[in-house]
Amino acid sequence: MLIALLIASHFACGAETSSLLNGEYRIERVVIDGRVTKPANERLALSIQGERITGFSGCNRFMGPFRHQAQTIAIGPLAGTRMACLDEARGKLEADVLAALQSVNSFALDAARETVTLRGAQGQLITLALVPRAETAPDVAHRM
Repeated sequence: MLIALLIASHFACGAETSSLLNGEYRIERVVIDGRVTKPANERLALSIQGERITGFSGCNRFMGPFRHQAQTIAIGPLAGTRMACLDEARGKLEADVLAALQSVNSFALDAARETVTLRGAQGQLITLALVPRAETAPDVAHRM
Protein backbone atom coordinates (compact mmCIF):
# COMPACT_ATOMS: atom_id res chain seq x y z
CA MET A 1 0.00 0.00 0.00
CA LEU A 2 2.80 2.42 0.90
CA ILE A 3 4.60 1.64 -2.36
CA ALA A 4 1.45 2.33 -4.37
CA LEU A 5 1.02 5.66 -2.56
CA LEU A 6 4.65 6.66 -3.28
CA ILE A 7 4.29 5.77 -6.96
CA ALA A 8 1.04 7.75 -7.21
CA SER A 9 2.63 10.80 -5.56
CA HIS A 10 5.62 10.56 -7.93
CA PHE A 11 3.33 10.67 -10.97
CA ALA A 12 1.27 13.47 -9.43
CA CYS A 13 4.44 15.58 -9.11
CA GLY A 14 5.29 14.91 -12.75
CA ALA A 15 1.78 15.86 -13.85
CA GLU A 16 2.00 19.07 -11.83
CA THR A 17 5.28 20.02 -13.50
CA SER A 18 3.83 19.24 -16.90
CA SER A 19 0.83 21.47 -16.27
CA LEU A 20 3.15 24.28 -15.15
CA LEU A 21 5.19 24.08 -18.36
CA ASN A 22 2.37 23.39 -20.84
CA GLY A 23 1.93 26.35 -23.13
CA GLU A 24 3.17 28.38 -26.07
CA TYR A 25 6.50 30.19 -25.73
CA ARG A 26 8.63 32.67 -27.69
CA ILE A 27 12.35 31.92 -27.68
CA GLU A 28 13.82 35.11 -26.21
CA ARG A 29 17.51 34.27 -25.75
CA VAL A 30 19.91 31.44 -26.56
CA VAL A 31 23.34 30.96 -24.99
CA ILE A 32 25.60 28.26 -26.43
CA ASP A 33 29.40 28.03 -26.35
CA GLY A 34 29.42 31.35 -24.49
CA ARG A 35 27.63 33.19 -27.33
CA VAL A 36 24.47 35.06 -26.37
CA THR A 37 21.88 35.43 -29.13
CA LYS A 38 18.62 37.35 -28.87
CA PRO A 39 16.61 36.16 -31.88
CA ALA A 40 15.16 38.98 -33.97
CA ASN A 41 12.74 36.50 -35.57
CA GLU A 42 9.62 36.64 -33.40
CA ARG A 43 8.41 33.42 -34.96
CA LEU A 44 11.04 31.40 -33.07
CA ALA A 45 8.71 29.59 -30.75
CA LEU A 46 7.89 26.32 -29.10
CA SER A 47 4.94 24.59 -27.55
CA ILE A 48 5.00 22.13 -24.67
CA GLN A 49 1.96 19.89 -24.32
CA GLY A 50 2.36 17.01 -21.89
CA GLU A 51 5.19 14.82 -23.12
CA ARG A 52 5.54 16.52 -26.56
CA ILE A 53 7.44 19.58 -27.68
CA THR A 54 6.96 21.23 -31.08
CA GLY A 55 8.19 24.48 -32.51
CA PHE A 56 9.79 26.63 -35.17
CA SER A 57 13.58 27.04 -34.94
CA GLY A 58 14.18 29.66 -37.64
CA CYS A 59 13.92 27.75 -40.90
CA ASN A 60 12.23 24.50 -39.92
CA ARG A 61 9.59 23.05 -37.65
CA PHE A 62 10.65 20.52 -35.04
CA MET A 63 8.95 18.03 -32.76
CA GLY A 64 9.93 15.41 -30.24
CA PRO A 65 9.52 13.99 -26.75
CA PHE A 66 9.63 16.13 -23.62
CA ARG A 67 10.36 14.30 -20.38
CA HIS A 68 10.48 15.79 -16.91
CA GLN A 69 10.79 14.86 -13.28
CA ALA A 70 10.96 17.44 -10.49
CA GLN A 71 13.29 20.20 -11.81
CA THR A 72 15.03 18.01 -14.41
CA ILE A 73 13.99 17.66 -18.03
CA ALA A 74 15.12 15.94 -21.20
CA ILE A 75 14.18 17.01 -24.71
CA GLY A 76 14.63 14.91 -27.81
CA PRO A 77 15.74 13.43 -29.91
CA LEU A 78 14.13 16.07 -32.08
CA ALA A 79 12.89 15.48 -35.61
CA GLY A 80 12.16 18.24 -38.05
CA THR A 81 11.49 19.41 -41.54
CA ARG A 82 14.56 19.80 -43.76
CA MET A 83 14.01 23.16 -45.48
CA ALA A 84 17.20 24.90 -46.59
CA CYS A 85 18.18 28.00 -44.61
CA LEU A 86 19.11 30.58 -47.24
CA ASP A 87 20.27 33.10 -44.62
CA GLU A 88 23.53 31.88 -43.05
CA ALA A 89 22.93 33.73 -39.75
CA ARG A 90 19.46 32.22 -39.43
CA GLY A 91 20.87 28.76 -40.18
CA LYS A 92 23.45 29.19 -37.40
CA LEU A 93 20.77 30.36 -34.98
CA GLU A 94 18.61 27.36 -35.85
CA ALA A 95 21.53 24.97 -35.25
CA ASP A 96 22.21 26.66 -31.89
CA VAL A 97 18.56 26.50 -30.83
CA LEU A 98 18.24 22.80 -31.69
CA ALA A 99 21.57 21.90 -30.05
CA ALA A 100 20.70 23.84 -26.90
CA LEU A 101 17.22 22.31 -26.65
CA GLN A 102 18.58 18.78 -26.90
CA SER A 103 21.23 19.44 -24.27
CA VAL A 104 19.05 20.96 -21.53
CA ASN A 105 18.68 19.02 -18.31
CA SER A 106 17.03 21.46 -15.89
CA PHE A 107 14.67 24.42 -15.84
CA ALA A 108 13.63 27.33 -13.66
CA LEU A 109 10.27 29.11 -13.65
CA ASP A 110 9.83 32.83 -13.06
CA ALA A 111 6.08 33.22 -12.60
CA ALA A 112 6.27 37.00 -12.13
CA ARG A 113 8.01 37.54 -15.48
CA GLU A 114 6.21 34.58 -17.10
CA THR A 115 9.47 33.06 -18.28
CA VAL A 116 11.07 29.63 -18.25
CA THR A 117 14.84 29.19 -18.37
CA LEU A 118 16.15 25.91 -19.74
CA ARG A 119 19.73 25.00 -18.74
CA GLY A 120 22.27 22.49 -20.00
CA ALA A 121 25.26 21.01 -18.18
CA GLN A 122 27.76 22.80 -20.45
CA GLY A 123 26.30 26.29 -19.90
CA GLN A 124 23.66 26.13 -22.63
CA LEU A 125 20.72 28.34 -21.83
CA ILE A 126 17.41 29.14 -23.48
CA THR A 127 15.05 31.76 -22.11
CA LEU A 128 11.39 31.33 -23.06
CA ALA A 129 8.61 33.89 -22.64
CA LEU A 130 5.07 32.62 -22.23
CA VAL A 131 2.80 33.79 -25.04
CA PRO A 132 -0.54 34.98 -23.65
CA ARG A 133 -3.47 32.94 -24.94
CA ALA A 134 -4.94 35.98 -26.74
CA GLU A 135 -1.80 36.13 -28.92
CA THR A 136 -1.92 32.43 -29.78
CA ALA A 137 -4.02 32.11 -32.90
CA PRO A 138 -5.41 28.61 -33.59
CA ASP A 139 -3.51 28.34 -36.89
CA VAL A 140 -0.17 29.19 -35.19
CA ALA A 141 -0.24 25.88 -33.32
CA HIS A 142 -0.94 24.05 -36.58
CA ARG A 143 2.04 25.69 -38.31
CA MET A 144 4.36 24.36 -35.60
